[in-house]
Amino acid sequence: MLFLGLTPAETRGKGQRPLDTITDLGSLDILSQTHIMPLMNQVRLVKTYKPTKADQKLRQRIKQDRGCVCEACGKADLPEKLIAHHILETRIFPEHARNPDNVLILCIECHGEISGAEKAFSSLVACFYSKLPLAIRQRHLPFLKQYSESKSLLDAFSHGNFEFWNGKAVNDLTR
Repeated sequence: MLFLGLTPAETRGKGQRPLDTITDLGSLDILSQTHIMPLMNQVRLVKTYKPTKADQKLRQRIKQDRGCVCEACGKADLPEKLIAHHILETRIFPEHARNPDNVLILCIECHGEISGAEKAFSSLVACFYSKLPLAIRQRHLPFLKQYSESKSLLDAFSHGNFEFWNGKAVNDLTR
């Protein structure tokens, strides 16, 4: 899967502007069109997702349904201090923003850990998810099998394998 989003200014050449819409692909040179156009059915635009009131209500309901407990570490907290984290990011997969199977309830510390991992290496993400309790991983696995193409994400939810993913994360962080 390819992700197409705004290119940071510091990575663009002088006078270049980012590809911000599918229609901009028409302005690419013929060589780029030859390589990119056949992949169009695999391209997802990365956009900012703005939660609605319906999203907020759903998140509150999920927190209540799951007992106002962090699903990663087990810490109980007030609903307003817990965060509804989307496994498949809403900016890439907005169609799954309201799917409870795509949501984990996390405390501030655990959400900080997974958010930091998402900005670093996929092995850190898999390491985090592999530590989730088996019942939590199994609840989300059917959804992920249907909608995720990430082998590492599916493996982390299917098998856990914390030692394996922790070793990969250490290698990624020390190279």
